[in-house]
Amino acid sequence: KQGVTIPAGAAYVSDPVKFDAKPLSNLAVSFHINNPPAQQTFHDNSNETSYFVHGNEVSATELNGSVKVNHWYWLTGVEVGTPQQDRCVVAFGDSITDGWESTVNGNNRWPDDLAARLQANPATKNVCVLNEGISGNRVLLDGTGPAAVARLNRDVLAQPGVKYVVVLEGINDIGHLAMSGDKSQADIDTLVKHLEEAYQEIIDAAHARGLKVIGATLTPYG
Repeated sequence: KQGVTIPAGAAYVSDPVKFDAKPLSNLAVSFHINNPPAQQTFHDNSNETSYFVHGNEVSATELNGSVKVNHWYWLTGVEVGTPQQDRCVVAFGDSITDGWESTVNGNNRWPDDLAARLQANPATKNVCVLNEGISGNRVLLDGTGPAAVARLNRDVLAQPGVKYVVVLEGINDIGHLAMSGDKSQADIDTLVKHLEEAYQEIIDAAHARGLKVIGATLTPYG
């Protein structure tokens, strides 16, 4: 279809498009919006350039006179069909995974580097990488995006072809506690206990779907 009306908060999957998508290649997706929405879904720290022009230019190969912004809008992901049996690893995390302060248009987030390493190995060339990092995301509480425990099903378990998940979350839970003023040891112990319980909940849910879970070490923080 040429167009679609998406209700607020809903997600739609487009009609399929047939063309070869080479591994590690860039994909440009164009939208035409009839009227500016009051709010739009966007990916703040994509560190990738989007281009805006007036009028319907969805078929244009170049957008002359465009305004450039380093965010992604509207598009959540792209599902790619493969001729062989596919396996996917989901990078599930916060800004470290999302690519905070990575090079603009450089595609050098750690999930990008992982994808390149997998492609370079003949034994793992059919393993895809899905980046499900949200900057500022927390394990326990909503904030920038739903909490990790709340978005697990949508962003990990429901992904087609997923076999592995790398979990790198928790630094923002610790940071928010630290920034909220002096906390007792009991407060710290309670946070740690709740984080451990949430990690176990993620592990159990992933194992129930037959996924292998890889826990990543939190980086130093001060």
